[in-house]
Amino acid sequence: PIDAVWGAQRPAPPCGSVRVHPMTLAGKSALDKLGELKRAARSRHIRAVLLSALDEVAWTLNVRGSDIEQCQTVVGYLLIEVETSEHADETGTDSVTWFVDHQKLVRSVDDVSAHLSASQVSIKAYEDVISTLAALAAKFADNAGAWLWCDPATTSVAVVNAAGGEERVLLESTPVPLWKAVKNCNELEGIRAAHVCDGAALCKFLAWLSARACAASRSDNRSVIDESGELLNEYTLGERLLEFRRASDAFVATSFDTIAGSGPNGAVIHYRAERSTARSIVSDELLLIDSGAQYVNGTTDITRTVMLGEPNEDIRTCFTRVLQGHIALESAVFPRGTTGLTLDAFARMPLWRDGLDYRHGTGHGVGAALNVHEGPQSISARATANAVALQPGMIVSNEPGYYRDGAFGIRIESIVEVVEAQTEHRFGDREYLTFSNITYAPIQTNLIRQELLSVAERSWLNMYHEKVRGTLLNLMDTEEQRAWLNAATEPI
Repeated sequence: PIDAVWGAQRPAPPCGSVRVHPMTLAGKSALDKLGELKRAARSRHIRAVLLSALDEVAWTLNVRGSDIEQCQTVVGYLLIEVETSEHADETGTDSVTWFVDHQKLVRSVDDVSAHLSASQVSIKAYEDVISTLAALAAKFADNAGAWLWCDPATTSVAVVNAAGGEERVLLESTPVPLWKAVKNCNELEGIRAAHVCDGAALCKFLAWLSARACAASRSDNRSVIDESGELLNEYTLGERLLEFRRASDAFVATSFDTIAGSGPNGAVIHYRAERSTARSIVSDELLLIDSGAQYVNGTTDITRTVMLGEPNEDIRTCFTRVLQGHIALESAVFPRGTTGLTLDAFARMPLWRDGLDYRHGTGHGVGAALNVHEGPQSISARATANAVALQPGMIVSNEPGYYRDGAFGIRIESIVEVVEAQTEHRFGDREYLTFSNITYAPIQTNLIRQELLSVAERSWLNMYHEKVRGTLLNLMDTEEQRAWLNAATEPI
């Protein structure tokens, strides 16, 4: 029905480029990933697996693309047919087919076709997936039960119908989302490097913004202007931040549209500035900047809330409570098997003590040069979103906030890696986990009521800023940028 509604006005399918995601970044070959998926299907007595989620397809095949803006994915389906006999590995009757527009491969700079051939993957037209599934359904018509394994969260009704209906399909999540979420050593190394690169770009931007604010204050002007004398607004601020990120050779695209919310717009959680209605940047309003980028080696997502003038006591109190929640979550130590539902309260507790809260999740997974929001793990108060326990190698965001309608918004977001905690004891012989921050950008200290911080919280902040300064100082381009970074990371 939706196809019929589109009619002649339906846009042409995207036809971006495709590139190989090299082993140095992927850490495991597509052939090995496909072999593991075949064994998983064989253990469930399933004859085929269909991957529909584009990030799952890209991760499994070790490819990246530009079909979907800001996601590094390629439009297509991946079908893995499995021989279920006990001699399956010897017969060579398994097959893997990527349903994708072949022209994308022809135009690619990398030899994607050779990569796919080495991975034993054949190509069919994207439009052939339904007819292929129907033919396989007829082939397995005499087999009782389900023959096709699909994730119900990402599979269309057309696919299920072509496979013979729900009784012929195992509608469960495949193992791929969890495999993809638990990053290997190569993926983690690339992600960490991407965050260093991104942190350097953000610090250069913040140094520039601080200089523009200083210029405004010298002229007794609360409005912030650029070098040409034009008023800076939320939209042009996002464009300028993009310029700093684009300077990196590893930059691919933004990972989502920058959220730059000044004053009351900062209280709109998923605010997006438009050129015609963007609010001007002024020194006496909080400015929330949530942004991220896609790099060849990783995906970033970071929020910092800044104020270019002097904050009042109310703002400083609210900001401090958000910071304390951020610190509490990152500092948490918890047994393996813990889900994000348990951890969510760590970030909210300092706000709750003042009767404050926020209406969004505290953390989401992040892909390895893939989607900026990735499951199956999350940190949230919603029980239904937290079925999967956190494991070492997972990447999640830590982003508590506070939003006062019509006034301001505060959010502090960093990306953290789940790592093993070094505990004195291991009760019940259980492994204990914690978080390691991989985001590099200062947290504005004049927004903090220092007297509200505990000794441990003050130590955390000083150690974090020392790490930021030590990692990024040599990546700054100018003395002005270095001076700003030194000042922004001064111990409190």
